[in-house]
Amino acid sequence: MNKLAIATAAAAFALNSVHSAPLPEAAADEVGVSQQRLAKLDEFFAREIASKRVPGAVIAIARDGKLIHYKAYGQLDPVKGSPMRLDALFALASMTKPMVAVAGLILMEEGRLPLHAKLTDYYPEFANMKVAVPQHDGSLIFQTQSSAIYIHDLYRHTTGLTYGAPDSSDQVARLYPGFADPPLRGDKQAFIEAITKLPLAHQPGTEFEYGFSTDVLGAVIEQGQRTAIGRLSHPQSMEAHQNTRCHFPFVGMATRAPRASIFRRTR
Repeated sequence: MNKLAIATAAAAFALNSVHSAPLPEAAADEVGVSQQRLAKLDEFFAREIASKRVPGAVIAIARDGKLIHYKAYGQLDPVKGSPMRLDALFALASMTKPMVAVAGLILMEEGRLPLHAKLTDYYPEFANMKVAVPQHDGSLIFQTQSSAIYIHDLYRHTTGLTYGAPDSSDQVARLYPGFADPPLRGDKQAFIEAITKLPLAHQPGTEFEYGFSTDVLGAVIEQGQRTAIGRLSHPQSMEAHQNTRCHFPFVGMATRAPRASIFRRTR
């Protein structure tokens, strides 16, 4: 079976050294890969960078345990003009959601975090949240919750929690902070206190709404296990590999780490 592994730059891990490759290297044709087709990556990233879809990327491609392509493209920081580095760190962003979900499901299988448990069993503050209902005149009326928020709602994004968007046409979204706003970078209890002062966008269990549900799931896991979510959801494969590093949270890392910039999408 052909084993072709591609590691893209959309992750918060990086290779520790810019001077050494993470795997033994080989020419593409030595392992049955077309060098001509591999070269199309250069053309692709040249277009992506020129169109400002991404500032840069780090790509590693291996086959049968042999590294055949290992290259940095574009810029680490477009504002400063610094070139991309092979040891750059990239934010995982929402890819931490499956990590947190897996950590929660492991606890569920162990009987320690039932799917049908109520969120208020862990954080009573959520019982006080109202549901905001937009009116034709642009105002909001607030209703009591018709159902409790359950742990399974956190996995399904059916809690009624949303993400903030200051320029959104949605009145409720305008009340919420953005997913990476500074007020949410404090401790767990500060986050819970801030989020439960806001209204829900929908009645619990009724509609999918991509938002802070997984963040709250992480807080529930920490509350129940009395340990940081990073310790529970840290990818074991990354932890075991001496040439990678993965950090939770990304915002708390040392400033000397070469962090890659991203372009913010405008609405």
